[in-house]
Amino acid sequence: MRHGVTGAGAVLALAAGVLLACASDADQSAAPEAPAEAQEMVAVTGRVVATGSDPFVILVIVTGANEQYELVGEQADPLWDLQQRQVTVRGRIVQQALGPGFPAQLEVDSHVLAGRDG
Repeated sequence: MRHGVTGAGAVLALAAGVLLACASDADQSAAPEAPAEAQEMVAVTGRVVATGSDPFVILVIVTGANEQYELVGEQADPLWDLQQRQVTVRGRIVQQALGPGFPAQLEVDSHVLAGRDG
């Protein structure tokens, strides 16, 4: 008499092994890593402007090189009152730009008015 798993039992054992392996891989990739830039504090200087159309208006900072960053987070709220002003914003990039009309998101930590508003 043979003491091995054969036929339907072997198929079930193989299927269970595959499911366990897939579940193990899914657990490891369930929490996506934040981009490396999200760990570093950056400073961006530019003009604060509201852009988009209602109801999709966003607040951005536009640099002298015409780069745009969407200003997000609780500390970004006071910047709505500083539209058309030169500001230096410190924060972290929490999402990279997705293409035209979808600028990188900068989570604001602090801001100061830049030298002159010229």
